[in-house]
Order: sequence, then C-alpha cells, then structure tokens
Amino acid sequence: MIIGIYGFIGSGKTTATNYIVEKYHYQVIDLDEISRQIMHQKASKEFIKTYFNQAYNPEKKDVDRKILREIIFNSPLENQKLSQYMWPKIKAKVGELINSPTKNIIIDGAILPVLKLPLDKYIYIYAHEKELVRRINLRDDANDHTTLELIKYQDFLLNNCPKDFQIENNQNLEDLYRQIDLIMSKISH
Repeated sequence: MIIGIYGFIGSGKTTATNYIVEKYHYQVIDLDEISRQIMHQKASKEFIKTYFNQAYNPEKKDVDRKILREIIFNSPLENQKLSQYMWPKIKAKVGELINSPTKNIIIDGAILPVLKLPLDKYIYIYAHEKELVRRINLRDDANDHTTLELIKYQDFLLNNCPKDFQIENNQNLEDLYRQIDLIMSKISH
C-alpha cells in the first residue's frame, strides 16, 4: 500500500506521517528531505548560482533556502523556473524508492499530487488559513506576507487534486490521531 499525504505548509502532514509510521509501521518518503538532498548536489548548486544567485551563499558553498523561498514565492515566474528543474528530479527519486520491496509506504509532500505518482490512496490534510500562518510563523520564523504567498501558490497547485480522505487539523493531537485511525481502519479493510 502506498499512501500519499499532502496539504498546505503547516497543516500537520509531518505530525500525521510520523504517527502513521510509528503506529502502523509504514516506511516514510519525505519529499522535503528529497528536495534538500537534491539541492545539495553540485549540479543543483550550479543551477541556483546561475538562476537565483542571491540565494547562493558562496562562503558556505550552499543554497540559502530561506532566501530562495522568498524569491520563488514572490515571483510566479521564478517559482516555475525552479519547479521545472526540481520536480522531475524529485519524481525520479521517489520512483526509485517506491519500486523497492517495502510493503507499506507513506509519501509526505505538500504538493504531492502534482508529481502524478502511482499511489493507492491520497490523504489531504488542511487547517484554517489563520492557523496555518500561526504555525508556520512559529516554526519557520517566517513573515506573514511570504507565508500567505506560499499558501496562495499551494492553493493554486492543489485545486482539484485527488482526495480519497480528508483531515481537518484545527484541533488538538488527539483529534488528529482519531481521524488518522479512522482512515487507516478504512484503508486496511
């Protein structure tokens, strides 16, 4: 069984994924982690130096992801440029991983459906915009403008994506876990 969990930044995907991994013994594929690995490759650093120079830190010889985020979420054209570079690489890596002999896999990624991977079930997790902004600003020390631009961009990408199950995550962890357990009981039957 390959489950995909997706939704806006700050919606609780990682918390939900960690719960599923721990309680239901799924192997996780984290698209953010894959993205970070790809971004650390020499070819990716060269791409960033060429097209997003201000997001490349020559002293550290690495990409400043916070600056890159500011750039791409304030310019749809720049976002598209980075997406066209990264998405095929992410999709290829996930393709390799899901073809492993592991039985149960959960893939965690904000815009997972955009990659059009062969998944058995999609779980969409969401929260109210005000709650998303609060969580992201607390976790990432982000500003409201960048956060709202990111949410707007993700909303555009996620519009009309497949949803086998939905989780509204505006409450507490117990409520989130209860909703996950209900979904997992339906999936396992």
